[in-house]
Amino acid sequence: MNFNKRYYFKNIANETLDIIDKGYYINKDREKVELRELIDNAVKGTKLICGSTNEEFSSCEDNINDIVNEKKDNYYVSNYSKTNVNTTNHTISVVNNTTIDTIIELRKKDIGGNIIALNFASAKSPGGGFQTGANAQEESIARASALYPCLIRCKEFYEYHKKQESPLYSNNMIYSPNVPIFRDDKGNLLSNPILCSFITSPAVNAKVARDRGIKEDVIRETMKVRIKEILNLALNKQPKAIVLGAFGCGVFGNIPKDVARIFVLELMQKIDRLKNIEVIFAIYDNNGEIINIFSEELKILIGEVKC
Repeated sequence: MNFNKRYYFKNIANETLDIIDKGYYINKDREKVELRELIDNAVKGTKLICGSTNEEFSSCEDNINDIVNEKKDNYYVSNYSKTNVNTTNHTISVVNNTTIDTIIELRKKDIGGNIIALNFASAKSPGGGFQTGANAQEESIARASALYPCLIRCKEFYEYHKKQESPLYSNNMIYSPNVPIFRDDKGNLLSNPILCSFITSPAVNAKVARDRGIKEDVIRETMKVRIKEILNLALNKQPKAIVLGAFGCGVFGNIPKDVARIFVLELMQKIDRLKNIEVIFAIYDNNGEIINIFSEELKILIGEVKC
């Protein structure tokens, strides 16, 4: 990223924090848009979710399940069968778009009720590097919404991962309901805020894991369990739409084909629970390589993919 873009994103982040602090913003029509109640409700509703149990805790320190203690299923990511799946009343798609702009598009389509999006989290820093102008998926969300004050409510999540030495991290999650989004992905203020719930979860840092000699099958198995827990939590919240993506396939270095296959396996397992739920993989991909991989793997669920 060049200096000018980083400086721009840093300024947007600072403005967003100021809006959150004030509890309102002035839109392009010079109207005052109140946010305080929406922000307060999202922060108060934010819960720390302990992996594998999906239980809500005010503190997760004594309830963290290490990956070595996770129950393993009897199938492997590399050997799934492309059986036919009845996708009647299921909408699963792949779009070349950011998470934030995908959520905005869903609301423009009059998708009501609970929209849930996966936040590809930093395990150690709320909002990742958004305050310094970084621009990965989590930073984009933090700049455009009131997610940041929700995340800092769950200090135990970050303190635990800071103490951990393993780049596998944990299956713990943060669930933040009805977070107001008030910018698009470019930083433009919306005329009115829209609401989206977020599941915050860290992918395995596969690059560091490989450097430390952790085998690929351990990385895949860890990601499989994590994605399973993410989808379980999402479905338990009765969403109208779920926004996923190429989870951990950026700087963390997870193999896109493996991650896509894990999602296919888990969605197949839960296909009956997906009735009347729109599932979108939002993958912002300049060269099309990753989105093509996901589209190919997801054909088992959605047929030919139009991106």
